[in-house]
Amino acid sequence: GIFLHEAPQMVIDIGDSIAAGDARRLEQTSHKLKGSVSMFESDGAVSALQALETMGNKGDLIRAADVFHTLEDNMRLVKQSLAAL
Repeated sequence: GIFLHEAPQMVIDIGDSIAAGDARRLEQTSHKLKGSVSMFESDGAVSALQALETMGNKGDLIRAADVFHTLEDNMRLVKQSLAAL
């Protein structure tokens, strides 16, 4: 329940971080969400979050928007899977 409540806001925060060019916030939020998502065995979401976390750490956000779209798609799948339970 907590995941379904907090995860959507974290995804929004990641998108906002990318739009603002805030690499540190991108790194921190991606790391936090990655820990939560990893419990649900969503390799696509975890991979996207790992990539975003690394981009934030390096301050290189050039491809971040593309990876963010992949994250959004994978998070929809996670949400659908959880709703089916």
